[in-house]
Amino acid sequence: MIAPPPSCDSLPHNEPKKLEEIWPTGIWGRRRLAKFSVSEIDLLTWRELSRLIRKRLQVFHPRQTPVDRLARKRFAKKILKNIRRKRWKHGSHPLPKRLLAARKKESKLLSAFYPSRETQWKSLQNRKRKEYIISAKGFSLIETPLDAINILREIAKAEALALQLRLNFSDEICLDVSPYLILGLMKADMAPIVRGGNISTAVTAMVDAVNLSSFLEIGKINRSQKTHPPYWPFKIHFRRGKGKSKSNDISQQPSSDEAILDSLIDTIEGWLRKFKRPLSDDHKRAIHGMISEALNNAERHSDLETRDGDWAIAGFLSSLSSADEKQDKYYCSLSVVSLGASIHESLSKCEDPGTVKSMESYIERHRKKAHMSREALTSVFALQDRVSRFKQGDGSSAGGIGLMDMIQWVNEMGRHASSDAPPAITLLSGKVCIKIAPPYTDLISYDCDKPRNLWFNEHNSLEQPPDRKYVMTLPISFPGTAVAIRFCIREDGAEIKQAGGI
Repeated sequence: MIAPPPSCDSLPHNEPKKLEEIWPTGIWGRRRLAKFSVSEIDLLTWRELSRLIRKRLQVFHPRQTPVDRLARKRFAKKILKNIRRKRWKHGSHPLPKRLLAARKKESKLLSAFYPSRETQWKSLQNRKRKEYIISAKGFSLIETPLDAINILREIAKAEALALQLRLNFSDEICLDVSPYLILGLMKADMAPIVRGGNISTAVTAMVDAVNLSSFLEIGKINRSQKTHPPYWPFKIHFRRGKGKSKSNDISQQPSSDEAILDSLIDTIEGWLRKFKRPLSDDHKRAIHGMISEALNNAERHSDLETRDGDWAIAGFLSSLSSADEKQDKYYCSLSVVSLGASIHESLSKCEDPGTVKSMESYIERHRKKAHMSREALTSVFALQDRVSRFKQGDGSSAGGIGLMDMIQWVNEMGRHASSDAPPAITLLSGKVCIKIAPPYTDLISYDCDKPRNLWFNEHNSLEQPPDRKYVMTLPISFPGTAVAIRFCIREDGAEIKQAGGI
């Protein structure tokens, strides 16, 4: 019979008093030793615990045979091995150097989605070793803008508090690139806490086609063209403000805005060529004016002092087959995201007195009666023709036609699509999200002699307030402007014709 371990009273006085709480009772005490908890292991240092276990299990007894002593040594090694496994499983092992070296980065975008970041952000060594899991389902500014914003809020919160984040992209249909551009701009300032995740087939195909893997920092993605949805991409181009760029891949850095615009027009023309539809010169000019104004606004409006801001642009054409329909539907998705000043902040510094007077009159007419915020009404007013922050050559604010050109062009491209896939634009800026879609876009007048207006009400009148379902106030303030465009092209649709304004 093997003698029991000596009592705790016989231990040296310099040994921890808590040892008796974790030392097993009875002969061998196999069950107790096999069920160490993390809190119990933390009571003793690893080296001290190893020494005491070996000492207790190797106590000499005159009746012990060499086989018994060898069994005790093997059992001691087994216990230590089990403890090492538990320490690793529960995160008691030392953190990697890349995590220990991580420091908080200033980020307007992360702070906007998680306003408490400035005070709640914890150093990584002080965070709980718990894995957070976020499922990015419904990740689209076109279909479910509020859900997409809430997902981005969860990611920003996890960046401030979590040590490990598992991010799953689970959408089975991916027809909007805009939230992925926002996430990519966020990842540039995030701590390295993302530890992989699951990606659906559709998202994998889109990320690979648009070349978003390095932008999202999710590693290389390989896909089979035969088993994944087809995507014809306009690959991502992005710009960071002075001193912010850290990319070693200069192939994605544009040489000029004109180069991007020429590439985009050529890409869209190639898409339409699949349907034997020419892109008219008027439409080319509309696309050029629309995107150039968006990129220019991204730079000069993003930072009202330096006029030097960040932006990203990407898009794709993808087909979606349905068992109910004989013809496939082809969806075009384009997105431009810029960081900095919102539309409300930019237009509040308007240089034209006439524009300011008209805008204040519109705001006061609806702010109290319709209970709408000043920011929401300012953003709606900014959509209209001839509304610009800067004075033009004659001293009046006669610019600001890019947004209406964009709306008209998208309507013309998607006018022959089925009723379940109408053309749509989502505009995200500050605390305002505007959904530009039928039935209100059908009320726009394209008379060349009159400015185009869209007031989001039944009679398209500035005397009535906008519809709250299409002009929404957000729980966060997006630091800049994101434009998400999507329209559907049918293979059997009629030829795209020029409309009055473009």
